[in-house]
Amino acid sequence: MPEGFLAIGNSTVLGIPMPMLIFLAAAGVLAYIMQFTRAGFSLHMIGSNLKATEYSAIPSARLSAMRAFLPSA
Repeated sequence: MPEGFLAIGNSTVLGIPMPMLIFLAAAGVLAYIMQFTRAGFSLHMIGSNLKATEYSAIPSARLSAMRAFLPSA
């Protein structure tokens, strides 16, 4: 296994494990997207009430597909 992968999994920064820092960075980016972008708002609406989303002219079919395929990317 390459040394870079081992360094990511085993190193610490100020006593905090690197995987935890990567997780916190990813969670922060996701929180920003969900809170402050149109795509995040639309995804939140689809999860809350699909029928209301269709009435509000949000492209629910496209965003539902995006919601399904993004985690696998």
